[in-house]
Amino acid sequence: MRILHLSDTHLLANRGRHHGRDTTAALEEMLAGCERDVDVVIHTGDVSEDGSAQAYRKVHDLVQGWAGEVPVLWAVGNHDDGPTMAAELHVPLGAIAVHRVAGFRIIMIDSHRPGLVGGVVGAEQLGQLRQELSDRPGEPTVLALHHPPVDPLTRLQRGIRLHDHEALWELIGDFEDVRMVLAGHLHYHLHTDGVVGNRRVPVQVAPAITYLVDTRLPAERERWLVASGVVHTEIRPDGGWTSQVYAAAPDTRVKQDPDLEQVADVAEQLAAADQRWLAEHTEA
Repeated sequence: MRILHLSDTHLLANRGRHHGRDTTAALEEMLAGCERDVDVVIHTGDVSEDGSAQAYRKVHDLVQGWAGEVPVLWAVGNHDDGPTMAAELHVPLGAIAVHRVAGFRIIMIDSHRPGLVGGVVGAEQLGQLRQELSDRPGEPTVLALHHPPVDPLTRLQRGIRLHDHEALWELIGDFEDVRMVLAGHLHYHLHTDGVVGNRRVPVQVAPAITYLVDTRLPAERERWLVASGVVHTEIRPDGGWTSQVYAAAPDTRVKQDPDLEQVADVAEQLAAADQRWLAEHTEA
């Protein structure tokens, strides 16, 4: 199965700018440089920045227009407006969505919760996921969600991660059909493995469209670059895979480079807000 994996487009209505960048133009430029020889397009969330119906229609028209007859699948991100996105892109909220493409089963997971910057899969979706994998064994499966079940590389992001990642990995460990996990949220490309029992399950994080985090710096820093990227991945039923990152007009100009004290303050505020949310919601 050949996948075009993109994430974090952060589009606004009327070609608005996100942190000074025209994200519509960035998406258009990115798509123009991508090969169309794919079986599916998977967008792992933060589709819109302003949550407007116009933004969702625009990103749908751009991506589906590029894809043609190829299916486009969407995950909800922490910046998305769930009800508006559900209405415009026909995605379920708080429930898994199962698709079958090119001999694979793709399961989209909603890790977004209103008021939370990090993510939660939650007991209900974990139950749905277990039921689906139990009832229909033997199908090579890809999971996709916004928040990756990995350790983020920067201090700021560690407090806004997928908070119930351990529960998700415990479930994945029970089902060898899961071949790969796709995610976004981090604004940099990452390909790593989750170790479950005696096997490894690859996790692929797509770079963002709107800006990229400079991971060459120490974890305490949070420098943003004017750059975009997507990943073209081919995965085989046995779990073997190859991937290539496509970058559109890579640019090393700095969009934002706060000092260490500013990063520490923001990291503490975001982490504290997420912890308050988790304390108030028993599902997590």
